[in-house]
Amino acid sequence: MIQVSSKYWEVIGKRADKVIGALLKADDTELLLNDSNIDNGGLEITKICIPSDELAYGGVIVAQLSLSLRTNENRYLFFDSKASLDYELEVEDGVFEKVHLGKFYIKEAERTNSIVKLVGYNELSKLDKEYNQEEFGGTPFELITDICTFCDIELAMTKEEIEQFPNGKERIQITKDSYCSTYRDCMRVIAQMLCAIVDVNQEDKLVVKPFMKESVRTLTKAERFSSVIDDYVSKYNYLKIKTKSSYFVSEDPAIENGLKMIINRAPAWFYGGEEDLQKRCDAVFEDLKQIVYTPSKFSIISNPAYECGDMLELKLDDDESVTTLITSTIWKYRNKTEIESKGKNPYFANRAAAASNFIQDIQHQTEINKLIFYEFTNIKELKIKQDLISIGKILFTAIEDTSCSFLAEGAIECEVADDISVFEKSEKVVVKNVAGAVVAIKDKTGKPLNLSVPLKIQQKERGLSTLEVFYYLNDSLLTYSPKQDLFTGKHILNLYYVLSLLKKNTVNKFEIKMRASKGVVIIPRNNFKASMSGQGLAAQAPEWDGTLFFEDAMEAIVLPDKVMSDFTDEVNVIYPPQADSTLSDVFAGITFKPMFNLSGELIVNETINHQSIHAEDISYDGNIFELVDGKLKIKTTAPVPQTLTTESYSMAHTSIKGIESAVSTASDDTLYAVSFDGGTTFKAHNGTAWVTVTTNNAGMTKIQLEAIGVNDWKQVITSDNYIFRIVLADTSSYFENLIVNYIN
Repeated sequence: MIQVSSKYWEVIGKRADKVIGALLKADDTELLLNDSNIDNGGLEITKICIPSDELAYGGVIVAQLSLSLRTNENRYLFFDSKASLDYELEVEDGVFEKVHLGKFYIKEAERTNSIVKLVGYNELSKLDKEYNQEEFGGTPFELITDICTFCDIELAMTKEEIEQFPNGKERIQITKDSYCSTYRDCMRVIAQMLCAIVDVNQEDKLVVKPFMKESVRTLTKAERFSSVIDDYVSKYNYLKIKTKSSYFVSEDPAIENGLKMIINRAPAWFYGGEEDLQKRCDAVFEDLKQIVYTPSKFSIISNPAYECGDMLELKLDDDESVTTLITSTIWKYRNKTEIESKGKNPYFANRAAAASNFIQDIQHQTEINKLIFYEFTNIKELKIKQDLISIGKILFTAIEDTSCSFLAEGAIECEVADDISVFEKSEKVVVKNVAGAVVAIKDKTGKPLNLSVPLKIQQKERGLSTLEVFYYLNDSLLTYSPKQDLFTGKHILNLYYVLSLLKKNTVNKFEIKMRASKGVVIIPRNNFKASMSGQGLAAQAPEWDGTLFFEDAMEAIVLPDKVMSDFTDEVNVIYPPQADSTLSDVFAGITFKPMFNLSGELIVNETINHQSIHAEDISYDGNIFELVDGKLKIKTTAPVPQTLTTESYSMAHTSIKGIESAVSTASDDTLYAVSFDGGTTFKAHNGTAWVTVTTNNAGMTKIQLEAIGVNDWKQVITSDNYIFRIVLADTSSYFENLIVNYIN
């Protein structure tokens, strides 16, 4: 829930509010947004964290904005524009408290007469950028940080905050087999493992947050316009996470009447040791079983402070209450907020799950004759120096006598200093005269002297480093060790080795180690691609005890002790022959309801869900009233109070089943009365019952009007037509609009 003051909760729906903002158009001009150009009932924001009927982790809340503007500008200027909106509520006289509605990128602009309807999406829509990396691995914080960098989104959370989530310190790997086509899919994978959903905060920065386990606010029956509350509780006592060919289960039989959650696509569980992956599953289930709520759907007064993931307490009759989890909200400016809590009924859902589980449990066979591949890459930069380091190791199971091959390629960089050698040499001294002739050097006695001078010579040669590769099988060094000479610069390293005579039903460990004779050889992140392939190998089957390790000079991390890889299963299902169960009957006749009338026009079943009554729609005496900025006011020269009467509005349409609620934008001292007999008698609700208003200047307040529930409206409706009477108390009073919401 958005953090607001206690004063905000006290005055919401009772004091003035407004929406302000700005829209940066395609021509780089700015349009200010406020009540003067936002159409009445034309601002709506929808947020959904669970698209289906069942609770799910990993939802990315891409909020949708629907905005209707009164403008004559070219609608094409609004495409790809950016809108920023704030909601402000007057908590004290002249003091407004702000709730940031969001920053939205406009993708649609349609014109109808003088109205341009815009549709936009919030900051998380940037995550729809195509994901085209083959390998993507690290801790949740590292991956989320990279995704925010790739998609130009600010992250609002620290490493320590993310590590507090379940599995927050685990390392995961997202590959091309992880069902991720966009970075939004990648965020879903990460948030699913963290038992979280993804949203933006009041600064439009990305946050991951859990589903609330305790109620953060209580809503009384009087605060809800309408409510549909289910008669069952959604809770879970079983979790099954399915990988490519295996699965992990956590359950708590002590939880009665619990649902079974089955996650069929969980890429965070594709790679790792069986024990570690089971711990991840247990951590998710520990969070899941704490979420207990009653599904519901209800509407309340317009309030943008509620968020997906909030747990609310709904008061019922006889001091009873239920808790409900917000899974979607539709906030409508100066109208109402629609809140929905989706969840499955355990009495029906588990019957369908039982049949599905039976089929999934038999899907575990390995095709021995299929060629099995396992691909991996370095998720961190590797620096190879003079000490022998491990590049990677893989354990795999041969389920038949077989051979397999290892193939790798790396784009590497070498940094090695030049070789400088120094040696000594003696040179004979030769003296020449001015003419260039050699002059003999003699001692005092006249004997010739042979003089020499010792010299030190420094020679510089281009540095050369030798990269040595060593293969180990079951910790034994293999005889073949390739070498490659490297100068300073970039190189391509190609490796190939065949492992032959592998025994049936054996677990083997293959490891690659390297060292450089001089300098350092660098393998940048994701630049070493390797694969192991062969027939008769197991991949991710229960009998495979495989482990993948990566080593580097980094802070201590926990690595998985087992690894999963690709394999293909085949399931043969034999269905017994069924007896013919076709039903037959003879119809005397069938009557069809026509879709076209006699003139050939298509009959359209229109739904009317509300009636808007604006100040401009009411006939008034120009000597008494004036229309200012869409508001009707009493002129300063006219006596007070004064009464306005609307035209008669019909509810005879077949889609209208009654009145759900009424909301008004007007001064707090405005009074209302309603007539269902053509204006002969007017009635008002005093908070307990309907009473007849005997004087023209009396009625119910704005708060009393908006608090009337569905059952109270049923008591007063005696015909299909109604008229409202509106009383303005003095010259500071005003009326702007009145919206009557229908039941369909």
